[in-house]
Amino acid sequence: MMLEGKRQAFSGTVLELGKQSILFSYPLLKNLAVHAGYELKDEGYDYPGSDRRLTDVEFFKLLGFDEVKSMEYGTTEGADYVWDLNNKVPVDWHNQFDFVYDGGTIEHIFHVPNCLDNVCRMLKIGGRAIHDGAVSGCIDHGFYALQPTLFHDFYQANGFEINTSTVSKVKLENWLTHTGVQVPYTPGMYDFNKTWAFESETLYVGVSFATKKQTYHDMVFPQQSLWSRR
Repeated sequence: MMLEGKRQAFSGTVLELGKQSILFSYPLLKNLAVHAGYELKDEGYDYPGSDRRLTDVEFFKLLGFDEVKSMEYGTTEGADYVWDLNNKVPVDWHNQFDFVYDGGTIEHIFHVPNCLDNVCRMLKIGGRAIHDGAVSGCIDHGFYALQPTLFHDFYQANGFEINTSTVSKVKLENWLTHTGVQVPYTPGMYDFNKTWAFESETLYVGVSFATKKQTYHDMVFPQQSLWSRR
């Protein structure tokens, strides 16, 4: 997130798909920002103490967003929008958000194409989508282990600009406490005959950013770029 925020500053309204749980406190975020060379939007921030984890709203506002909204399937977590993303969102929600953050929701939704379509429709032109989720190493975590090539090829086919794409490697015992080793991703860079999925003690997480550059009408189904190049 900080690498992408340095490339282009965050502002406006972010919509979380799923009410995010933040696993660290303000001092830890501040320390990470120092190492990343990222300037938090923390002027006048009421420091909550080192033992309390940040809320989702605090986290996104510290990164620079002005307003934080959330969408959930149910009502128990206090989300602003209650919706099943298997279904198309209402027209009133189209072109409303500067940023849509999927921090591990889409793999739990059976109808992935409808979820992606919803993201495209809810973003303003110039808005950014981010998908941050497990690529391998989490059997039965969700319905799917979505690959970074899906987001790269889908958004490119639908008129988005691909901004930042990385794959992170982290040991499972450290994934709640340590940042992973990040590698810039391009489709086809890995030999899938030597798949990581069999490394049972390692989790791989893909992060993809894409910017909506034009009016979105109907979904274009992508072909996987690895094979179309061949």
